[in-house]
Amino acid sequence: MEMPIDQSSGCGSLSTIQIDRSNSVEFSFHASTKNTELKELIQSIWDNFSYDEQLDIDGTSNNKGVLGIHYLELVVVQMLHQWVMDPTVCIASIRNNNVIKVRDFYNTKMVDMRKLVRVWNVLEHNEYIIVANHSYDRENPNAQNTTTRVMPSAKLQDMFTNISTTEFDVDLNADSKQLHLTEYDVEVSTGSLYSKNKQRAKTYIKYNEDTPHIAEKLKVLKEYNRLLSQTHIDIANLEEPHVLRKRYNKITKTYDETKIAINQSKKFVRRVFSRNSWKANGRFYGGFWQLVGSDYRQHIRINGETTVELDYKSLHPNLLLIQEGLEPSTDVYGLGDTPIVDRYDLDTQRSIVKLVVLMLLNADDIDKAYNALIAKFTTPPGEPIDIRADLTREEFDSYLDAFIMHHPSLEKYMGKDEGIKLMYQDSLIVEELIQSFTAKEIPILCVHDSIIVQEKYLDLAREEMKKATVKLLGVELDFDQNRVTKDLVDGTRGFNDTEFTASYWETFIQQYPSGVTTRYQDNLDKFNEWRR
Repeated sequence: MEMPIDQSSGCGSLSTIQIDRSNSVEFSFHASTKNTELKELIQSIWDNFSYDEQLDIDGTSNNKGVLGIHYLELVVVQMLHQWVMDPTVCIASIRNNNVIKVRDFYNTKMVDMRKLVRVWNVLEHNEYIIVANHSYDRENPNAQNTTTRVMPSAKLQDMFTNISTTEFDVDLNADSKQLHLTEYDVEVSTGSLYSKNKQRAKTYIKYNEDTPHIAEKLKVLKEYNRLLSQTHIDIANLEEPHVLRKRYNKITKTYDETKIAINQSKKFVRRVFSRNSWKANGRFYGGFWQLVGSDYRQHIRINGETTVELDYKSLHPNLLLIQEGLEPSTDVYGLGDTPIVDRYDLDTQRSIVKLVVLMLLNADDIDKAYNALIAKFTTPPGEPIDIRADLTREEFDSYLDAFIMHHPSLEKYMGKDEGIKLMYQDSLIVEELIQSFTAKEIPILCVHDSIIVQEKYLDLAREEMKKATVKLLGVELDFDQNRVTKDLVDGTRGFNDTEFTASYWETFIQQYPSGVTTRYQDNLDKFNEWRR
């Protein structure tokens, strides 16, 4: 719902600003800036508050805690950042005192919600922001309730136009904890937390950063995020800096279209351990590249250069085969040359078997795995129907039985919630790769158990991926890459088969990432200028 709000800009002009509740971003409790111009602007706003307003924000106690101007900075830097990125997007202004506690371990800026709310109120009173109050329908439990939304007023926007500060001058994750310990699991496709057993759990748990194994993990993360912060990462064929994605809303029972922002503030990576254990999960989360499909990832460029994605083949089943003392399989999901279910061809069968196995490794119940599989195959209204969506339970069981017949040693892991342990194992492999490449000042992007690397480092990536599994597993694992590259085409010439080489060349041309948009090139140039 859009809310038109007429208000004076403070400069004699009248402006109508639209607040669209559905087009918003989360508020960050960690945002900051080192930019002198922006800090001076924030100081001028603070100085413009009356003495009583400043006193109301800071309080009269001798122990004032974090001063009000730092809260003002927390708000204004995000206002500027979002205004530069997309002036139509508002910010969710959380005002619940219970959202975050002052002395919470993860509240590194020691934000006091009561003081933050007072800053919001004074900004609104002085017409620096416009506000759409929270919505809550007491009579409809299925209604989509939303927090308060805010945007910079025309008055504040005018002030922004008078400084040269860029979005790169704002760090939305300054001082944010890079290592998270929680009792929750993590939704792979969104990075959000959820409780697998549906019971109340502690969102984040305190830990001792000086514990040796924790200190080592933090050292890797800090160096990795430092390198990413200095690296331009973008999807080069996008005309607008976002990707639209439909997600199922469990409350409204509908599919909502959401924007996934693609910008340089969406590179911060954190490592999350689940179930209050340092051996559960441990994967790396946070980069925008994890939230978009492979069709978008193939157009990612790092510092203006094309990339390739490398993915370990059948990693989780192979980890279990190695654990059982067996050789890893080159195609664990291949079940012979005859379809198990007549109506699905072998390619479709393989895609079904892969998801059946992965769902069962992550589920603690076979019925839940089947239901999750059908939900994954179900497409939003208006989109092409997935022929796998009407897979029956009998057909599901047939694929499972066939897989177990081919790999009997893996039967005991089906439906036993093994995935959380396997995620930890694959996180160790990825950590090894991150550490190795970061030491060489080469940025890589991780998508859980795959990596994205600049094409010029492809040979190095292949070598490092082999070395990592030999070091950690004692065996070399195979991997795929997401497209045919020039070196693969050149490698076919030794067969003296011109048709074979020609087919590879044609595939290379078809799969080569498309050119860059003006938006992308402008952003890259702007980033390089800022970095200089």
